Amino acid sequence: MTAAPTGQVSLVCTDLQGSTELWEKLGSKFQPVLEQHHRMLRARTADVRATSPAVWETLRPLLEKAEADAEQRKP
Repeated sequence: MTAAPTGQVSLVCTDLQGSTELWEKLGSKFQPVLEQHHRMLRARTADVRATSPAVWETLRPLLEKAEADAEQRKP
């Protein structure tokens, strides 16, 4: 198991706009698009994990708070 990161850690959340509709429309043909998305992220980040929309809904209030805090710190 990899050691937990120390220092500043960034959380990157991505979403493929319209992905649910694309899955429904394209079925298995959408898989290569998703795999390319993950490859691109892995090339630039330490880890990529797919999660369900419920996870993002849980994180939304925390992300909104972080965004509001960042806005307040702007000069």
